[in-house]
Amino acid sequence: MSKSIQNSDNRIVHLLIAVLVVATLILYHLFKTTLFEGPTLRAQAENHAIKKVEIEAERGNIFSADKKLLATSMPIYDLSMDPTSPSDEAFNEGIDELCAGLAKYLPSRNALEWKNHIQSNRDKGDRYINLQRKVTFSELQAIKQLPIFNLGKYRGGLIYERRNFRKMPLDQIAQRTIGYDKQTNQAGIEGAYSSYLEGENGQQWKQKITKGQWKPIESGYEKEPKNGYDITTTIDTRIQDVAHDELLKTLEHFEADHGCVIVMEVATGKIKAIANLGLTESGAYREIRNYAVWESTEPGSTFKLASLMVAMEDGYVDTADIVDTKDGIYTIYGKKVKDSNVKYGRKGGYGKIAIAEAFRKSSNTGIVKAVYPHYKDNPEDFVDQLYKIGLHKKLGLEIKGEGSPIIPTPEDRGWNGLTLPWMAFGYSVSLTPLQTLTFYNAVAN
Repeated sequence: MSKSIQNSDNRIVHLLIAVLVVATLILYHLFKTTLFEGPTLRAQAENHAIKKVEIEAERGNIFSADKKLLATSMPIYDLSMDPTSPSDEAFNEGIDELCAGLAKYLPSRNALEWKNHIQSNRDKGDRYINLQRKVTFSELQAIKQLPIFNLGKYRGGLIYERRNFRKMPLDQIAQRTIGYDKQTNQAGIEGAYSSYLEGENGQQWKQKITKGQWKPIESGYEKEPKNGYDITTTIDTRIQDVAHDELLKTLEHFEADHGCVIVMEVATGKIKAIANLGLTESGAYREIRNYAVWESTEPGSTFKLASLMVAMEDGYVDTADIVDTKDGIYTIYGKKVKDSNVKYGRKGGYGKIAIAEAFRKSSNTGIVKAVYPHYKDNPEDFVDQLYKIGLHKKLGLEIKGEGSPIIPTPEDRGWNGLTLPWMAFGYSVSLTPLQTLTFYNAVAN
């Protein structure tokens, strides 16, 4: 064998060895990537190229007892476009008419501005441009019929994503009671029954078009959204409308800061109307807070019913018993209990009247004189009876934010000789309007 042939054979062997080494390294890295790094790399690739996106389920409706919509989900759409999707022929033929239509339905730009916007992004190869947010269903249907867009999703380039917008068709009617359901806070019926209303979200695969922008890969869903349940309330919109208007008139007449009205059906305890209005900085009255449920304040004369019930239950008084209101002033420890007809230093009072009449006239002195003498030495007996009635307990509403009632006891730090008589006519205690109404409704039944 010649020396030249031997050298040639050596080169071939060296080349084969080099190829084998390179092939081995390639196979090693392929093996390593596939078995060890593959899942991570595939996940990263999918996150950068495609991903599974949550699709919001349609929230259930809230109805009144007379079948009027109090809250509903209205579909709105965010529109965008892939300007590179249409063919050159389709684009050139339809762009002018498309932009004229966009100027009509989306007047944020005129026709020429729309054309320049779409054309420049197409020339740059951008595959995603925003057109308009919060477009209604009817507007979407009209836009889908415009030239180029009417070629379909893939050849026309129109991209739209549906979102649900919560709307109250009756505006302020029971607005605070209907409430809302937000990530940071829940209120009213929307918050109390959110688990029924919200439904179950679906899933859809989307493809990344550009930074922060995604479009559905296909029109179907990986998981179909399941809509929420509807809820029918006890509110009657006819009664609610009257309650709202009358409350507004009264607040305006007295220039009051706020107020509420609740209408309860005696036989069932159903709330037929609930209105809450407060004065805003602009001077208008709006539903700011649910005062009926939330605001715990001194109930005043409405508490006289509870005081008399306690005294009657313990056998101390009867509605026919006579009480002497005298001149409408009753002094206890130097403090005066006065009837409402005692004004500007003039004598008032109703003289000697039956306890039933004292209640009917809402006489402060009459009720205190009927109750206080029997409990002044044992005030805990009076308080215990109020606790037996249950006035110290919350109603346990599903609606969040119910105010806590306050019925003081002789063990409380602030208790003094005036606490008991002042409790008798509705002071030193605290109840919400709805708690007071519920108590009266129980008596009415």
